[in-house]
Amino acid sequence: MRVLVTGANGFVGRHIVETLLEAKHSVICAVRKTSNLRWVENLSVEYKYGDLNDKKFSETAVKDVDAVVHCAGIVRAMSMNEYFKANAENTKNLCEAVLKVSP
Repeated sequence: MRVLVTGANGFVGRHIVETLLEAKHSVICAVRKTSNLRWVENLSVEYKYGDLNDKKFSETAVKDVDAVVHCAGIVRAMSMNEYFKANAENTKNLCEAVLKVSP
């Protein structure tokens, strides 16, 4: 299977990516261009660079994948609005992209 993993460069995401690779899946990591990739840079993965805040990027990211594992998010923010946007809105964008592009 081709699996898209959001938040792949984070602590939890890295372990998910490693587990998927061990199970012989192809892994696509959705990451920002500014992301620190130290935990996944030596793994055999494909990268899709963009921001889940961008609906067009979300649609591009979910195209031609069999599954999505969404673990991107933030634990701290300068405001509740920023926290909500990064966690709830981006999740909504991703779900809408899946329904539109690859139901």
